Amino acid sequence: LQVIRSLNNAEIDQAQHVMDESENPAVKVVAQAVINDHDASNEEINDLLDGELDLDDSPLNETIQEQTEETQDMLGKVEGAQLDCQYLEQQVEQHQVALDTIENDLMPDAQSADVKQFLTASAPKLESHIQEARDAIAGLNGCSSRALSRN
Repeated sequence: LQVIRSLNNAEIDQAQHVMDESENPAVKVVAQAVINDHDASNEEINDLLDGELDLDDSPLNETIQEQTEETQDMLGKVEGAQLDCQYLEQQVEQHQVALDTIENDLMPDAQSADVKQFLTASAPKLESHIQEARDAIAGLNGCSSRALSRN
C-alpha cells in the first residue's frame, strides 16, 4: 500500500503542476481525472489502514519515489506544448509501470484479502488513465507517437 500511496502522491503532484501551468483543456481534463482518481485511491488506502495494516517502506517504494521525483523535476523545466506532451507521455509510462508493479510485485505478496481486492480494483482505473492520456496525445501536434504504440 505504501508503494501505491507513493505512486498516487506523485501522480497528484504532477497533475497539479499541469493544472497550474498548462493552457490546453484536453490536458487539464486528463490531469483532473488523475487528481480525482488518485485522491480517491489514497482515501481507500486510509480506509484499509483503519484496520490492522501498517505501511512499510521498501526498496521498491524508494525506487519509485526517486523515479517520480525525476519526472516532477523534468516537468518543472518545460512549458507550453512541450509540457503537455511530456506530461501525457509520462502518464502513459507511469501508469503502465504501476500496472506492472501491481501485477508482478504487489499482488503476489499481498496477504490481506482487502488489499488484494483493492489492487485488483485499481487496474481498470490505471488502464483508463493510460487510454485518456493516449487519446489526448493523439489530439496534440508535435507529440511523440511512442506513447501511442505501447501496450
